[in-house]
Amino acid sequence: MKYVVVVVFFVLLGCTPTPPPTASLSAKPASVTQGQCATLTWSSTNASTLSISPAIGKVDPSGSKQVCPGSSTQYTITAARNGASGTAATMVSVTAPAAKVMIFPEAALFDFGKSELKPEGMEKITAYREQAKEELGHADHVSITGYTDNVGDAANNSALSLKRAEAVRDHLVSLGADSAKFQVNGAGETNPIANNGTEEGRAKNRRVEVAVLGVEK
Repeated sequence: MKYVVVVVFFVLLGCTPTPPPTASLSAKPASVTQGQCATLTWSSTNASTLSISPAIGKVDPSGSKQVCPGSSTQYTITAARNGASGTAATMVSVTAPAAKVMIFPEAALFDFGKSELKPEGMEKITAYREQAKEELGHADHVSITGYTDNVGDAANNSALSLKRAEAVRDHLVSLGADSAKFQVNGAGETNPIANNGTEEGRAKNRRVEVAVLGVEK
């Protein structure tokens, strides 16, 4: 029996496949404070279409653009061509601005068990207003929280702490501060900063805190 082996060679010229599309994406800085911006930088190869999500507008084959996300955001770039695609992603982390906190001891502002600012207390708040006028003006919002010690009824302490916070807010507003920026809270005996088992500790816990947020922009 004879076998005939036929070998056929097909030589295909000019049919080298196109490499798949690729893309790269980075953010600088990768972490910002709320209100600040970062710069996205990207590049691509072999792509007929290019997009970035969340949308940032027109995306050229390579380029950069400033973004100012309100919260931590992942950006993803997609390069596509003839049904093939390549992606890359980067994260811009957003942190809340640090609050600038001023603590007023109860004794500096109020008589014991009272919620009306005493004259010396008004002077303290007025001096604070002058010192922090620029910060208060640029702030996103200002949180005023009253605290007490753990002596007495918890509900009464909560109510007293709220009235004291409101008294501080009202005096700041009377001095020209923007009332829309203020948030007042009565935290009562929660979040002590000292030992309620001593008179000295209880005195430190009876306080009003003014926290100014969003100053650094």
